[in-house]
Amino acid sequence: DKENEILIRVNCQAMPNARWYSGAGIYRDTFLFESDEHYIHPFGTFVKTESIFGDHAYLQAETTVVASKRAIGVVDFEVFEDQKRTCVAKFSKRVAFEAGENNIVAKFQIDNAKLWDIDTPNLYKIKTTAHIEDSVDSDESIFGVRMVNIDSNKGFMLNGRSVKLRGGCIHHDQGVLGASVYPETEFRRIAKLKEAGFNSVRLSHNP
Repeated sequence: DKENEILIRVNCQAMPNARWYSGAGIYRDTFLFESDEHYIHPFGTFVKTESIFGDHAYLQAETTVVASKRAIGVVDFEVFEDQKRTCVAKFSKRVAFEAGENNIVAKFQIDNAKLWDIDTPNLYKIKTTAHIEDSVDSDESIFGVRMVNIDSNKGFMLNGRSVKLRGGCIHHDQGVLGASVYPETEFRRIAKLKEAGFNSVRLSHNP
């Protein structure tokens, strides 16, 4: 029944530094997540492509649900095509939750799958909903259907074909605009790189 204060201090002790350094501080968006006593861990859902046969893709969804106590519940998964509300897969899993983090794994299939590739970056959205007692929490994540392999003779393989990576090291800062990130400048930079023939970027080693 009292006001809470959230205090964040930035204490940079990296100076003097042998490398060029753009400074310290909070120069990205900061989010505060509010949840019920049972909840899906923020950024806790991951989708992996296990195999592709023709137009059929076989995938695995993995999510982390945090429960405050032992309870029986259900985790629902819905998969939609990008930018549409067309459901292409739907499945549920009944779970006996333990207190703390619970790792939930479920396998599913997408028919007539649209693959993610360099020139056709098709994306899907998965909505995960956890029902535990009277608590309901949901999360949405975006993923692409693609197979990535490293072959000792053919190198980097994407969806069964060899792809040469043409890229460079692009640091996190925006040049004269500073260390903060502005969506418009990021879109412009990537568009310019693609026009120049880049298909990959190394996003530096900064946090």
